[in-house]
This record gives sequence, structure tokens and C-alpha cells, in this order.
Amino acid sequence: MIPMLGKFHYQYENFKGLVKERGFKSALNEAVYFNREIILVARDLNKPLPRLRQDFDMSLILLDKKELLKIEDLKFPDKARELKGRAYLCSGFAAFLGVIGKNIIAELWWTNSLHIRDRIIHPDLIWMKLDLKEDEIYGFDVFVAPEYRGTPAPKMFISSYMHELKRIGYSKIFGWIFKDNIPSAWLHRILSFKEIGRVKGHRFFFLEMKNGKLCF
Repeated sequence: MIPMLGKFHYQYENFKGLVKERGFKSALNEAVYFNREIILVARDLNKPLPRLRQDFDMSLILLDKKELLKIEDLKFPDKARELKGRAYLCSGFAAFLGVIGKNIIAELWWTNSLHIRDRIIHPDLIWMKLDLKEDEIYGFDVFVAPEYRGTPAPKMFISSYMHELKRIGYSKIFGWIFKDNIPSAWLHRILSFKEIGRVKGHRFFFLEMKNGKLCF
């Protein structure tokens, strides 16, 4: 998905950012863990979606590889997110970005069956054993800028992209969350994401394994 050297660069920048934001111990807990429980979730977009409340002026932008130049006018929250975002787009994945002004405050990256037909295969689809139908997507690497966590922004962002996915013809979204990420688990629960399975994840810095499969 991401070239190995590019992944190392991103992980290094991400670790530096976590140390700055949370401290070394907390950053280390994100870089090294064993038997961390992962909850697989899905949301039926044909069921009633949450009503949108415009609590602040956030725009939703849809990006794919054909619109790579659009990100030149946008500012990612930090260097790590910029590196990873560019790599995702170059790999062929799509994104919904929550933007205030020119600042990206939230991200959802996603893939669908068309990507798979073009041999753009996200490794999570393998360990999750997901075979996406034409009207389904897999959403990954959801991110909200630290200063907007604990505000209405995450709920507004997720609600916005679910409405947009339904509008363009999708009926289901899959994803996963860590069980110990209480805010994320709570938010997905109130937005009617349903648990469809649980697996174990392990990580030692750049080496990751989920559900018994190495992740590259």
C-alpha cells in the first residue's frame, strides 16, 4: 500500500508527533502493543442517518488520485498526516476531508470494489476477510486533529461523509476501532455502527500483525 521507506518516514514523524502531544510513555504504548483487541464494525447506510447540525463552518471534500493537485491548496495537521495522505492518494485510494478554511481537521480514507478490480488492494481487506460489493466501502485511518477532539467535529464529520456516501450510491461502510479507544468506540456506537467481529492486534514499532496476518 505504502512503499516501505515511505512508511518508515511516516511512522517516524508520527512517533515524534505523539511524543510531543502525549509524552514518551503514551507514544510508546501506541508503537508497541500485544493482544490489543480490535472491534470490526459496519454501518448500514440505508437505515436512518443522524441529522446534520452545522455547529461550525466545516466543508466536506472528496479526493481521489485524479484530484491529487487539490491537496496543494490544503494544510494537513502535521507532517506525518501529509506524508501519509500523499502516499494514500498516489496509491489510488480516496478520501473524505473535513476542512475549515484551508486547514484539514478530519480525514477518512477509503477503498471500494473498483479499486480492487484495478489491483489497488488495501491489506486490511485480507486480515478482515472482506469481499466488498459494488455498493460497499471500507473506511480506514480515520483521523481528527487533536484540538477538535472532544468537540462536535468528529460526529459532524462522520455524519457528513455517511450522508455523502449514501447520496452517491453506497449502502454500507466497514471499518474497525480499538476496543480501548473509548471515545471512538462510544462515537461509533451512538452513530449506529454495529459490531461484526473481534480480532487481536500486535505491533512492535514498524512491524504489525492483525488477526494472525502481517500488515505491510
